[in-house]
Amino acid sequence: MIGNVALDVVIGLVFIYLLYSLYATILMEIISSILGLRARNLCYALSRMLMDEKEFDNKGTSFLARLGTTVMRFTGKSWNLKNPELYDKFFSQPSIKYLSSGGIGHRPSYLSAENFSKALIDAIKVDRVEVGDLLRIQLGLRAWPITAEENPTPHLKNSPIVERIKSILDQPSPDLVQFKILLEEWYDTVPLLPSERSDTINQIDSILHDANNDLVKFKILLENWYNDTMERATGWFKQTTQVILIVIGGVLAVSFDVDTIAIINKLSQDKEARERLIQMSIEFTEKNAGLIETVSTNSKDTLSAKELNQKIKTLAAKKASIEEDILQVQGIVSSPSSNWSTPLGYLLTVLALSLGAPFWFDLLNKLVSLRTSRAITSKSGTQTGSADSDANNRNILNRAG
Repeated sequence: MIGNVALDVVIGLVFIYLLYSLYATILMEIISSILGLRARNLCYALSRMLMDEKEFDNKGTSFLARLGTTVMRFTGKSWNLKNPELYDKFFSQPSIKYLSSGGIGHRPSYLSAENFSKALIDAIKVDRVEVGDLLRIQLGLRAWPITAEENPTPHLKNSPIVERIKSILDQPSPDLVQFKILLEEWYDTVPLLPSERSDTINQIDSILHDANNDLVKFKILLENWYNDTMERATGWFKQTTQVILIVIGGVLAVSFDVDTIAIINKLSQDKEARERLIQMSIEFTEKNAGLIETVSTNSKDTLSAKELNQKIKTLAAKKASIEEDILQVQGIVSSPSSNWSTPLGYLLTVLALSLGAPFWFDLLNKLVSLRTSRAITSKSGTQTGSADSDANNRNILNRAG
């Protein structure tokens, strides 16, 4: 009997955690949509790819810059990056610029790998339509501006080879054979020092080299680079949403008086409250499995605009229903809290809500299944005992007869 009471108390508490976790998730998604957190996270990830890190001589300054970047990451900005020329040119490409709504949040929240590679190549290559794309990319990488913190090397800017290349390209019918020869000579005789170029440009040049100057392979490798970065960006987005969920959980715990310790005391002593919560939890799990699947995709930052809008509509449609369930639960478990337990009870609630709705839904399903199986086993044992007792009574009567 004691075991059944403990199990029922746990089920009721898990159900309450599930309801408030769902409500916190809906509020978090609304906040994320209003603030454009996915677009900001995408901008931050792209800035990490297309800009260079600053180098600080002072370790304290470097630590403060990294700390500031960690705090301000949700805004899409970073305090320890430099050389934004490629980043700005990337976002000025039509294939990127017109993906956004054009409003205040003018950055897209989703970008495919194909769009990334196309926009990056368009941002790099020189505006010389008379030569092939590969040569335009090679020339663009070679002629990319020197880092702003250093003076341009004179022989790079005024080299005779550069002047001859320009003169060939300015001709109505450029001699591409001679252009290739001069380009190779430029690479061999006028090397760039690593410190004179952007680290990002060096990275892209290395990717082109790994592709053996094959344009198709180059695009594939760029897309792989983007996808790898987006996997890490998903983790960054989860960290941001986790912080928001903790803040929302604290607000909900205090405003709705969700004191874990008081709820446990109430359910331990009130059989009717336990039974009502058990019934609500069983009905909720049967009706809302699809909602949990929607919430489980909530932490993904790589959602298309269509998927994001559909998810927000699904969550908003359930918001009123969850609020009704919360009010009903409040009426069941409401009881005065002791002064010493309230802060600790709130803290336990916040920690529980930070685990997320999918965790509590999965646990609730397992606990309900365990309770059902125990009830069936108990009933079966009772029936078996009754049958044995009837058989024994018949044997006694037969002997007496």
